[in-house]
Amino acid sequence: MPYNVHMAFIKSVFNFLRLIITMAAVLIGVACLALAYFYYSTPSDLLPPILTGHIPDSGETYYRHAFASLGIGIALLIFTWMLNSIGRKKPMQAPDNLTASETLKL
Repeated sequence: MPYNVHMAFIKSVFNFLRLIITMAAVLIGVACLALAYFYYSTPSDLLPPILTGHIPDSGETYYRHAFASLGIGIALLIFTWMLNSIGRKKPMQAPDNLTASETLKL
């Protein structure tokens, strides 16, 4: 098999892996943002027992858990944005030294 066929296969595998990682990071990031809102707006006695911070008969709100979840969610969304911006080609732009009439001739 020619070298180009191997490179095309490797690129398609990397693109598929990038898609899987992107989808997982977006889903987990949005879930962390929703969890941050839930922690911020719910007192600890109303939290489900499966979540950390559940204390019966306590009206305290866990802001540390909310801020930690918010930070993780934002970090994952920034990671996704950075991952998808790698390797993207910038659109062509006209040179700065051309006038408007010369730009129309291009």
